[in-house]
Amino acid sequence: MKHFYCLFTFLLFTFAAAAQGLPGYVITLSGDTLRGYVREKKNQQLVVYPNESNTTLVFRPAQLRGYGLRNQPLIKSYPVRLSTGHDSTRFVAPLQVGPVSLYSYADESGLLLRPAASDTLYELTPITWRLLFNRHLHGCSTLNHTSREIFDLSFSRTTIARLITRYNQCLDPTWKAVSTSERPMWRYGIGVHTGGQQLTPFKGKFWQPNQGTWQSWEAGFDWIAQRANGLQTVLSASYLHFAGKTSPYQAISTTGATVEQRGSGSSGVLLGNVQVTQRLGNPRRRLQPITGVGIGLGYMAWERSITEQRLPNSSSSFQTTAVDTDAGGAVFRVEALAGVLLPIGVRKDASVSVHYQYYYSAFQSIGLQIAYHLYK
Repeated sequence: MKHFYCLFTFLLFTFAAAAQGLPGYVITLSGDTLRGYVREKKNQQLVVYPNESNTTLVFRPAQLRGYGLRNQPLIKSYPVRLSTGHDSTRFVAPLQVGPVSLYSYADESGLLLRPAASDTLYELTPITWRLLFNRHLHGCSTLNHTSREIFDLSFSRTTIARLITRYNQCLDPTWKAVSTSERPMWRYGIGVHTGGQQLTPFKGKFWQPNQGTWQSWEAGFDWIAQRANGLQTVLSASYLHFAGKTSPYQAISTTGATVEQRGSGSSGVLLGNVQVTQRLGNPRRRLQPITGVGIGLGYMAWERSITEQRLPNSSSSFQTTAVDTDAGGAVFRVEALAGVLLPIGVRKDASVSVHYQYYYSAFQSIGLQIAYHLYK
């Protein structure tokens, strides 16, 4: 397990040190569209790798109308009145659109109020949100911002969205809330993966004293979400098949005689897994490094073990003396991975990665996995 912790720490530092872009576009202040790879950086900076040249451009929100990923809505730049009282142009994304709208910053932090017929957004905080509502959301007799009901409400996205909905419907009873189910700063896709692992059982597991040779094979389906800062999240549903056997060793039979014994076994596991990975390096490169960590929880669908024996130093065939079957039980796994990703056009990619996996109180493994993903 200590190997996993060391690799996990290394990968966390790698995550913080590098980022990678996605196919997208920017719209300049003059209305021109520039296509290429866009990469989100900290402090609301945007790096663009144009398709038409090998140059690299860096923009601030005030220099653009907005940016977007391929086939995704525009993430616009808006003037924002910060809680400090200063004005700043920021990239923002809608959470709920209406006469009065709710936004967040493009990194999905913060809550921003856009009053009716206003081009300025106002940063909401636990201290200022009631004051801003009282100042900008007027004209509704059934919504008293100084009432005890409002005063007792906690500051949260759900509370703010519910109050804005209530206000909009007060002004127009036919209005219905429109929330964005898919965030424009994410690219979504589906895919498949498969791979094999060499297992090392922990001491005291399976047959003793010979642990033998064990392998696993895995295949499954993926749902993936990617951001232009290089972050990606993969949810997968997999089937795992484990199999192995021991070399012959000396044992005592049920009758008390010394025999030569060997064991073999196999099992099947249904597993759900979550991976958080990071794409690294320049998006123009043909091969792009990836690193990540994951956690999985599964169910042992079936398990079968066979014990065989024969007389010591005998050339005769082994005879089966016991067959055990079982099912049920939870399987817990953590993993770390590193590999390379190969973009295939702008909508597909394939990856090859090495995985270290730790199965709680059972065994650890290392192996290879390949994956193929298709995006919107």
